[in-house]
Amino acid sequence: MAPTEASASVKAPSRLRQLVETYNDQLPLEQASLPPAEWYTDPQFDALEGQAIWRRHWLCAGPVAALSDPGTYLTGEIAGQPWVVVRGDDGEIRAFWNVCRHQGAVLVDGQGELPTNKMGDHHISCPYHGWSWQSDGSLRHAPKLTGIDCFDRASYGMWPLHVAVWGAIVMVAVAEHRPADPPQSVLEVLNATQWQNLHLVNQHDFVVESNWKVFIDNYLDGGYHVPVAHAQLASGLDGQSYALERGQGWSIQRCGSNGTDGRVAGVSTYAWLYPSLCINRYGDWLDLNIVEPVDARRCRVRFFWLHVDADLPKDELQSALQASHQVQDEDAWLCKRVQIGKSADCYQPGRYAPRLEPLEYDFHHWLKRDYLESL
Repeated sequence: MAPTEASASVKAPSRLRQLVETYNDQLPLEQASLPPAEWYTDPQFDALEGQAIWRRHWLCAGPVAALSDPGTYLTGEIAGQPWVVVRGDDGEIRAFWNVCRHQGAVLVDGQGELPTNKMGDHHISCPYHGWSWQSDGSLRHAPKLTGIDCFDRASYGMWPLHVAVWGAIVMVAVAEHRPADPPQSVLEVLNATQWQNLHLVNQHDFVVESNWKVFIDNYLDGGYHVPVAHAQLASGLDGQSYALERGQGWSIQRCGSNGTDGRVAGVSTYAWLYPSLCINRYGDWLDLNIVEPVDARRCRVRFFWLHVDADLPKDELQSALQASHQVQDEDAWLCKRVQIGKSADCYQPGRYAPRLEPLEYDFHHWLKRDYLESL
């Protein structure tokens, strides 16, 4: 781990603890109320989550399909912590802090393929002073260090981060200690044949005008909003076949098709991994929705669309993306309205719908646990 990683608990005023404890997690679902609005609107919670959430848990870097070739990489930043995931020239996937070992400059942006030297070896170069590293993170070149004392090249590799590959997805953790993996039953789902060997066909980032937890609440409402807000999507789903599995830090929702929409033919599977990864598997498609905070009232959702066919016909791709974008636009519109409403002086936490919202209830319990452990 980088020596600058924060490890101390967040020092927050007693008011913040009171707002966390206001949520009564001792009541059964049938009697419980939602968390206070401040969880979604107060910038202090956004700051608290940097330590309580984002520096403690596995976070999705993206699909394995984006790292199909040696030298390909993905970057990201969560709570001010920049990371890079690279498939090395040896085929191994590794994660590092995306930070130079000299002056601390961010090394690479976005995603793509690293440059190569004359021997064809990929490397990461700092745009500031030209330090560079091999694709396995070992130091390749540190220019103009004549006269330096006690410089051990072997100890100046890129700072490593925890990384894991679960089926079609790559996970990274900026935590000091490696987080626990999901239970074997969940890994078996993620590692199933039909979840692998997929091809990345499109990706897009959406900025939603709501707190990231509003977006997750919407995903976890058991389809409560689907018949009301997603008429086209609802027409292709058999709501009567809805089934749910849930456990510590994960859930899997399944819903059959009524046969009117080819995109959701068969059984659609909606998996969620705490805190912020949503995985949608339907027909020949798999979508990754990676939710990240921008600030207390906005979030970014990174979408990756994967398909079993690397050469999907353009008209079929465009039709599927159009339908998907429509659902995302509808959800973004709803989330924005919820954010505005929770910010209103009149708002008081509502009640859970027991048959449909047990996953939100779980989510809020885990949030409270993490908040209190960091206060």
